[in-house]
Formats: sequence, structure tokens, C-alpha cells
Amino acid sequence: WIIQAVVAIGPVLGAMAFTVHIKTDWGISLFFLVPLCVTAIPALRIQQIALPRILLIWLTISLLLLAVSPLIATYTMQRNSAADYRTGARSELARDLTAAWHRRFHRRWSIVVGMTEIGQPMTFYSPDHPVTLCPNEKWPSGLASPVAAKALGFVGICDPNDYRFQSCEAWMRSHASGAEHIVMPTHRVFRGRAGPRTDWSVYFVTPQTADSR
Repeated sequence: WIIQAVVAIGPVLGAMAFTVHIKTDWGISLFFLVPLCVTAIPALRIQQIALPRILLIWLTISLLLLAVSPLIATYTMQRNSAADYRTGARSELARDLTAAWHRRFHRRWSIVVGMTEIGQPMTFYSPDHPVTLCPNEKWPSGLASPVAAKALGFVGICDPNDYRFQSCEAWMRSHASGAEHIVMPTHRVFRGRAGPRTDWSVYFVTPQTADSR
């Protein structure tokens, strides 16, 4: 229960102390720790045979969901006419942007500017692994700064399906004046079916200095 309390309360207290936002992902561990803590209460007197049965039920449900997951994905793509975080082709976008950057500047792509939901996939999927700078972020990650972005050049990405699209575009107009602005379309293909199309608003800012990394 001490571990449970630390995991449940610690992130909240830390966010309040440092005045930062926390993602809801911090609560995922509670789904696993709470049942374990409950089974450890002697007053409940859970029989030992119940634990293998619980494990068997969990394994059966997990395998069934794993088997039908391709059908769920296909159904979701057919049902959603508009692209969202589930169907957006972020890996394809990272591949296309990396190639476009190298064609233009013949050097490593160092910095991507975009909201966390789009910036982090670019860092993960691009072979250049650019560091992320989030527009209008009060507490920068420390990995990149507007000054470094201007010096090394960057690719700015605004998702038209994001409610922060207008603020992202405003940041680009302020910090990427003179940049090459294009609309890059992508769509994910799954099991032979094309998903919804996303028209990303992309800005290419020319590097001013050499990338020493």
C-alpha cells in the first residue's frame, strides 16, 4: 500500500509543486496495483485457487482481443471518415518529411516543432530522430529552444484536426516567417484499405548554422 500511495499521489503532488501539467497516463499503473493491493488484504481471505483462475480469465480475454484486433482496426478505419490520433499516418509522415528535408538541405533533420502528439512520433519514427519543440509551451523540455530551432532549421507541423491548430499556425507565422509552407497529405493503408486522409500543414525553415551533432 505504500507503493500504491506513492504512485497514486506522488505525481499529483509533484505537478502541483512544480506547476506543470501531467498526462493521464500516470494513472495506468493504478489499474495493476490496486487489484494486487486488494488481494493482499488478509480480511478478504481470497483463496489461493482464485489467483490461477483470474490469470486464466485474463489470458483468455487477452488472446481473444488479440485475435480480433485486426477486424476492430479495419472497422474503425471504415467508420471514421475523418482522421484522428488513431488513424493518422504519423510513421508515414515522418518518413516523407525526413526525405523532403534531406532533398532540400542535404543534412540531418535536427528539430521538429509541433504539439506533443505529433512531435514525439516524428522523433520516434524518423531515422534522424529530431528533438521536439512544442509551440507555446511554458516549460520547454530543454531538448530544443526557439534559438536552436532558428539556427539549425526545423520542420514545423500543425495538425488541422487538432483543436490547437490555430495557435500552432500563429506560432509558425511568428517564428517561421519566410519558411517554405506546404500541405503534405498522408493516409494509412491497413489490410489493403486506405484510411482517412490528413492534410498536414508543414513549414520548412532553412538552417543557418552547421549541425555539430
